[in-house]
Amino acid sequence: ARVPVLGASRTDAGVHARGQIAQADLPRAVDGALLESQLNRMLPEDVRVFDVEPAPAPAAWQAELSLPWHAIVNAVGKRYVYRLSASRRPMDPMQRLYRARVAYEPLDFALLDRALNLFVGRHDFRAFTNNAADEPAERSTIRTIHAITLLDEGYGDATLVVDLDGALYKMVRNLVGTALAVAQGRLSLDDIPRLLQGDLDRSHNPAKAAPAHGLLLQDVFYDDDDADFGRHLAQEQQEQG
Repeated sequence: ARVPVLGASRTDAGVHARGQIAQADLPRAVDGALLESQLNRMLPEDVRVFDVEPAPAPAAWQAELSLPWHAIVNAVGKRYVYRLSASRRPMDPMQRLYRARVAYEPLDFALLDRALNLFVGRHDFRAFTNNAADEPAERSTIRTIHAITLLDEGYGDATLVVDLDGALYKMVRNLVGTALAVAQGRLSLDDIPRLLQGDLDRSHNPAKAAPAHGLLLQDVFYDDDDADFGRHLAQEQQEQG
């Protein structure tokens, strides 16, 4: 019998996922280690399953309604990583599938960092999302970005780490592309707050989305076990009340 599988987060074509969570309701109990081994023998080499285990207990409100734990509903946040290269030097060919060349001239990483940090907080990201065919038109475009960290790796390479409560369709790629446009002088820092006001849609944002293959879904969080992510949530809760 076919067993439906639900992923915790979707990614658009060309985006990678290392921390994807998937759930499936099986007709009977199975040995997790054995199922993991059998699945990996059948899957293509670029897809692997790790840590097959029973789903956690439902949250209190779910238990009251006799609802099970849910991979999407119970997620409290996600971490995306974007790897980029901006240099006259040739890019390491071993990284060509996972790092995007975004410029052939050095970028002002200090300016890029300033642009990225304008996205931190709770904003309306309407101007940073494309319309997905299967999403309702009335969906909320308000999201919270807890932190964005720029790691300068030298020689024009950098890694961006984005912690947020959830991402809209192409949102991370669009905000990275917009920050890059600022760092390249094609947009100003003042353009970002203007685009975050919520009264403009994607057609009013001239920046191109950053290439898909530089983006990775690193983690999906279900509690505050991760120290950094838990700290962001705790700080927000204090500010709200």
